[in-house]
Amino acid sequence: MKKAFCLLSILFVISLPLIAQNEGLKELEDLRDKQNAMLEYSEEDMVEIPGKDIVMAPPEYFEYNDSIGGFFHPGSSTSIQILEIQNASMTDATKSLNQAYFETQGFHLKKDSVLQLNSGKQAKIYITDYTVNNEKYERIFFFTGNEKTIWINVNYPIIVKDLVYKPVISSLKTVKTN
Repeated sequence: MKKAFCLLSILFVISLPLIAQNEGLKELEDLRDKQNAMLEYSEEDMVEIPGKDIVMAPPEYFEYNDSIGGFFHPGSSTSIQILEIQNASMTDATKSLNQAYFETQGFHLKKDSVLQLNSGKQAKIYITDYTVNNEKYERIFFFTGNEKTIWINVNYPIIVKDLVYKPVISSLKTVKTN
């Protein structure tokens, strides 16, 4: 009987860290779910871009800035510049964008992909990096549209990528013509 009690006691002590790990995992999963919910934008979050036929939900705490024609987050030095190319489709606007082209402009192409927008349309994005005054940055080139192209440049220091990348991509998914 004494051996059985000792064995049960040992098993209980051994299982405590596993129970604690499961509780910690649950807390992490809850935190992840909360953060992901914050990345979902509704129609109420949409804003019209002044002087353009474009609406989007900017990431939280980004402010519109006339001088860049887009949004800026002062704490992370992240900018979102919004442009329109009239009478050109996304395909026309992006057909010559490749590693060689980006290198002539001082960028290194890290990745290009298609992004599915909330509207059901597609966008083409190019993720590049570059250096200014020994500071590394990334720039996302975003293009979407058929009759005219919405062109958005997002710039951020590499050091803040983990903080701004997901909110920026979630915001870009909301872009549409007005």
